[in-house]
Amino acid sequence: MRQNAPGAPLIPRPPALARVAAAGALTLTLALAAPARAEIPAAEVAAWPEEHQEAYAMMIARCGLCHSAEHALAPRLPMATWSKRLRAMAKVGPGLTGVEMSEVARFRIYYVARNPPVPPSPSPSASR
Repeated sequence: MRQNAPGAPLIPRPPALARVAAAGALTLTLALAAPARAEIPAAEVAAWPEEHQEAYAMMIARCGLCHSAEHALAPRLPMATWSKRLRAMAKVGPGLTGVEMSEVARFRIYYVARNPPVPPSPSPSASR
């Protein structure tokens, strides 16, 4: 039991499982109501080898539940760190199998090799 405000009656706190279920329902509702996430243009995807098209489709279906394609593929992390995070997310999120994780990882290597990160432009104060 807890007290909401000074002088207010004690109100029972919902069990932890009920709070988690309510948070999950809210998250799902918000995800379904969210606008479509940006994806890679279909013409670009069609030019890839079939194995990478399939891995991309799986990535969008699974990883796209929480991330945009741009976020999932962003080369901001070294591959070893990204792979470690992929394994951790697969346990709590999309439920990827080991084979599926390998396919997504190979696709990311393919994609990042063709879309390397753009180095930041030097700040004006750095040239002084």
